[in-house]
Parts: sequence; structure tokens; C-alpha cells
Amino acid sequence: MKKVAVLMMSLLCAMSVMAVDKSDVAAPVIEPNEMGFITLKDCPVKAPHVSTFVYDNEDGSMRAKVYVARSLVLWYDDLDVSGAERNRTHYLDANFDGYIDILIGSGESRNYSVLMLWDVEKESFKKVDNSMNGLLMLDPQSKTLLLEGSASWCSMFYSRYRFEGTEMKLVDQLVYITEPSEYGTYGVKAAFTITTDEEPGDDGHYSNVQLSTNSKASLPKDWQRIVNAYNQLQFNDE
Repeated sequence: MKKVAVLMMSLLCAMSVMAVDKSDVAAPVIEPNEMGFITLKDCPVKAPHVSTFVYDNEDGSMRAKVYVARSLVLWYDDLDVSGAERNRTHYLDANFDGYIDILIGSGESRNYSVLMLWDVEKESFKKVDNSMNGLLMLDPQSKTLLLEGSASWCSMFYSRYRFEGTEMKLVDQLVYITEPSEYGTYGVKAAFTITTDEEPGDDGHYSNVQLSTNSKASLPKDWQRIVNAYNQLQFNDE
């Protein structure tokens, strides 16, 4: 009954909103860094007309209330956010549509964050289904969202996404395995593998492989740029 009541309250809150002024939900102006990317640290934690309040539930999940111009537009319950900074909020334009979006969580590798995009038609925010488990960057040049994550000491995954409306679609990903003896474990045949697959197939290997190489210099220039940007970002954090 409690969950039903919360769901009904969420629907009522979403339905009771007056028409939203476009200027209230305009995306923040964020200048790319010297490498041409926008990191989460570049994104503001406050917005002039949008406010996000994040709470801890007793079961360890999170809930959030979002206001636009002081009007409650959405109440999300049972958000899967993890890490020490799970209550942190950043404002950005994740899908490059000119409207403000919200990221709840640290936006870092091995921590789950939640991304909410502004839905123009519904005049509310919509939660993206992707788990957002990775170190987030935005690439204005290609209009993609990037996530970097690792599964172990020898693996790194760099993924590029674009949006179709509010749906997040994988463009491609770079799988980097530093230990040759572990290639089979991760379904690759070389140190660097570019693929359009989210996961290896039934045979344990990626099927839609665009490039497989042991040389970083053989990677396309855009992927070299991405890897170098992440390396620089992590170097600056040390």
C-alpha cells in the first residue's frame, strides 16, 4: 500500500504542474576544458530555477524531489544510487538539446548514478534507464556522453552514447585489457577492442568488432583523444 501511495503521489505531482517557462529549464552554459570535453566537475551543483532534494530511504535506496520555479514537477522513489557522494546533484545538458538535465550521484566508476533528462513534451524530467555506472564526461564535438569504468585491475571500458529523445543508445565502446593472459576472460583477442556490443555474445567474445589491436597508436584519432582526456582527468585528481 505504501508503494501504491507513493506512486499515486508521484503521478499527481507530475500532473499538477502548470506550463513551464522554457527559460526556467534552459541548459547551463558550460565551457569545455582545454581538451574539448566537459567533466562533471565543470557542471554546476545549483541551477537558477531548478532545485533537487535527495533523501535516503530506510532500505538504502534514494528518493528525489525536483522543483522548477518552486513548483514540484516530479517525485522519484527507489533510485539506485551508490557511493559516498550519492546525494550529490549536478546540472548539465547530457543530450545536447539545450535543456537542463540532472545527474544524482558521483558520476564515477563503480558507483551508480541516476541521470534525469528534461522531457519537452511532458514538461517534466524522465529517468534514463541506463545505470550510469562509470566516470562521466561529455563530448560537445561529437555530442556524445562518455562513461569510463573498470571491472578489475586489468580492464577498462570506455563507452560512447547518444540519445534518441530520452533514450540512451550505445554508439560504440573501447575495451582495454592490460594483461594478455586475461584476453579470453573478457572476450577479446588484443589489448584494444572497439565494438558496438554492450557485452560479449554466447560464445564469450564480442561479435561486432570494428578494430582489434595491441597498439594505442592504431586507434582512431577520436578514441585516442578520449583515452588521453580520461588519463589527464585521473592524473589531475591524484
